[in-house]
Amino acid sequence: MIDVALANQLSIFSGATAGYTPALPTFMLRSVVHLCISDVNKNFLLQSPNMIKLLLEALLLDPAHIRNGQLDQAEPVKGAIQKDAAECFMQLALYDPGRDVLQNVPEVLDALRMLAEEALTEDARHAAEGALMALDAQLLSEKQDRTARELDSDQLHVMMSYQWAVQKTVKRIVAELQGRGYVVWFDVRWT
Repeated sequence: MIDVALANQLSIFSGATAGYTPALPTFMLRSVVHLCISDVNKNFLLQSPNMIKLLLEALLLDPAHIRNGQLDQAEPVKGAIQKDAAECFMQLALYDPGRDVLQNVPEVLDALRMLAEEALTEDARHAAEGALMALDAQLLSEKQDRTARELDSDQLHVMMSYQWAVQKTVKRIVAELQGRGYVVWFDVRWT
């Protein structure tokens, strides 16, 4: 069903039925964004031959695309669709199998780099940057180094509050924060 839904959205966006929907709603890709939340659904999305094509087109970076020309959309509509497509890429990039797939599609990396520079909205730009950081280990490392240089160590204090049932997870988070220079206080349950 996911593959059929993506094929239908692609047809409406730029395919045979695009002329029947000259004005797209701002929520055009919302269903795909919701599918990108679940790891199970991400696996189905990654198997679809239409997923990457739809998301790349929905970034609306090609000035010759039908939605930028003949069926030009209003700027708020374009911005919402672009943001949703970038968010989908980010969700997939944060998922190990999704990252493996996306890293092997040069057009995705190129489009996300372009979007990080030319996004219609701040949300789209942030999602593109997030996806790029997940996909490009060097970029992530550079950003972490830059952030570490900019932070004042006297301002790196965190107090953790959590449920006792997740203490193992919180301990890992605390160790990661401490490794990044944060002073972390949290209550340990002794058993």
